[in-house]
Amino acid sequence: MDVRRIFWSSGELSSDLHSEMVIRAFSEKYPGQFEFFGLGGKIAESAGLRLVENIVDRAVIGFAEAVKNLGYFRKLLNRVDAMMENKEMDGVMLVDYPGLNLHIARLAAKHRLPTVFYISPQVWAWRRGRAKTLARRIRKMLVIFPFEVPIYESAGCPVEFVGHPFVDRVKAAQGRDEARRSIGVGKTDTMIAILPGSRRQEATRHFPVMWEAARRLSVRRPVTAVIGVAPSIPATAYRYWMRDSSPNLKSFLIENESARHSLVAAADLALVTTGTTTVETMLLGTPMIAGYKLSWLSYAIARMLANVRFCAMPNILANDEIVPELIQDRFTADRLAAESESILQNRSRADSIRARLRSTASLLGTPGAAGRVADAAAHVFQS
Repeated sequence: MDVRRIFWSSGELSSDLHSEMVIRAFSEKYPGQFEFFGLGGKIAESAGLRLVENIVDRAVIGFAEAVKNLGYFRKLLNRVDAMMENKEMDGVMLVDYPGLNLHIARLAAKHRLPTVFYISPQVWAWRRGRAKTLARRIRKMLVIFPFEVPIYESAGCPVEFVGHPFVDRVKAAQGRDEARRSIGVGKTDTMIAILPGSRRQEATRHFPVMWEAARRLSVRRPVTAVIGVAPSIPATAYRYWMRDSSPNLKSFLIENESARHSLVAAADLALVTTGTTTVETMLLGTPMIAGYKLSWLSYAIARMLANVRFCAMPNILANDEIVPELIQDRFTADRLAAESESILQNRSRADSIRARLRSTASLLGTPGAAGRVADAAAHVFQS
């Protein structure tokens, strides 16, 4: 059997992690049958992706931010178009990152290349008409949330719910007490997790507010903050943002994924951004407060286009506010500290949030998502 050459495109840290799992599943289930090359980052490269361009470190968020990088992405798309014209690939695998991958899907359709899209654009949140556009451009959509299936079915797009990849990836390797002991935190000490996002723009906007809220919490009692740091952001940046501290606030920068999962699970509360970190924290069962802030222009455009009640995925899945959301102007240290106090001082509220998170997490499917993605994509590429 000929080796199928598959062009791969994933454009930020979270999609790079998902790509790694799927590429490894391909290697295990279809050894020697596929060659993957294209756009991604070092994590996917470690699984066997031959990088044409490392775009993970350039990942941008928001409309205004994307405009600043138009020249770079235009040149990149021209390069991809030329590769397709030269018949350098037999199929296309797109993973999340719709700002770029929707354009690549258009190019793939022009060149009649079979295309699989894994992790849908948020058509349920805004611009639902994109589902019909994708139906004309791709062979199959593989979704990670069950409520996405009927949207694509009604648009005439072949779709399959494969489950969420975090069901496999997000687990606490240590128990609560053991994880706390590993950093010198007692059973009854107050411990919070801070997850400000994986991209520099996100962390710059969110971490200082989260840190100030933690500092205010430490006025009333000693607080230990475990901070999930992104590999693409230097530790010196976090230390600069943490320069205003207090004697009662102890902190640990955690880059290792396994350690982060154990410590988040052991925390009393997590302060998180509204993206994939809410799914991670939900699977770990930790009460959280979700916040997000964009540039004023990006937020104004998002407000005009969005058609959802909630921003945090646990709330979207449940269609109810399980965890508090502080968006844009409401995302302040004052409000974040006040909401945190409300949860930390009310055991029954915290227990209720934990119970509802566990129940909602069951909607994310069973383990084995990466294998199901590999099977579905292989069927498309080999047919």
